[in-house]
Amino acid sequence: MSQQGAWGHWQPRLRSGRLVELTNSWFRQVECTACGAVVGRACRSAGGYPTDHHKARRDAAGVPPYKEWRARGLITAPEPRPATALVQAAQAAQQEFRIDQPLGDAVALVRRFLADRTGRETVSEEVLDHYDQEVRALLLARGPEGSAEIVTVLAGQLASLLKGMSPIAPDAVYTEVVTKQIAYARAHQRLGRLLSDLENEQATPED
Repeated sequence: MSQQGAWGHWQPRLRSGRLVELTNSWFRQVECTACGAVVGRACRSAGGYPTDHHKARRDAAGVPPYKEWRARGLITAPEPRPATALVQAAQAAQQEFRIDQPLGDAVALVRRFLADRTGRETVSEEVLDHYDQEVRALLLARGPEGSAEIVTVLAGQLASLLKGMSPIAPDAVYTEVVTKQIAYARAHQRLGRLLSDLENEQATPED
């Protein structure tokens, strides 16, 4: 499914809080026939959580008047951002699997992290910092709503993976993974503090 098909029309990525407010108000001026959300309220997922506006509601409201908003000075045109390596990898994933943008972004993120962790027990802070910068650039390029879509897709993929590993108790498996990660991180921090204390003791001149 293409991004255009997912939205029903072309829409610039939301980067400013004002643009988010205007767009939300525009779509929420009509009821949603898909989830039953009334005028002025956000759409809801099948589980009852706030979600992006459904296609039926967007189609009923019509394309937001972005040009008019810009002419009135309500919003400014977003500055173009250079395509980083991660953005390019996401575009390649979209073409490879013929998927929409959020899923392509999720694939690129996971592959990037797997490539760094291959054959390693741990990842250095420098590698993680660089990874953070790449992810930040991708999220800035996608905007608030696009970033939310990425998080939703990643969480869905993780849940599907856990259910495949343990259909009966996927939550228990996830809890165990998180517990082990936290324990490892805390042990690593304690070791770091211990080494730092030893270095300070050795550097302290004797009386």
